[in-house]
Amino acid sequence: AKAEDSLCFSRSRINTYQALTSPSLICLSSKDPILYAFELSYELRRLSNVENEFRNEYQELSRKCQSFSVNMLEQVRGSKELEIVLNHTTNAWEEVTERKSANFYQNLARLKLAIKLRQKIVSYLSEILNWK
Repeated sequence: AKAEDSLCFSRSRINTYQALTSPSLICLSSKDPILYAFELSYELRRLSNVENEFRNEYQELSRKCQSFSVNMLEQVRGSKELEIVLNHTTNAWEEVTERKSANFYQNLARLKLAIKLRQKIVSYLSEILNWK
């Protein structure tokens, strides 16, 4: 019975995360969709190491979040907009890095966060930055 409850809980959790990774839900419910997608992707990757029976599903959902971030950046209409997006900071950035120094994140804060959270968007950004 306990194993059944555990499986039921795991199934319920994966269903919840499937809903949370919906691009429309991310856009409508988050003040910062790119940051939310970064955090969600990171959490899903962590869960893929914990929930072995749903490893592939969690990894796929993590990739979906990363693709969402890339798709959002593809909407950027020039180098000025790209600069604004890459330099955007939030309190969540301080929590992730555990650094309060303004000097640490003056430039390219979003890119630094993407690197820290090992997001696919990093390779996309390097392509864009070389192109622009």
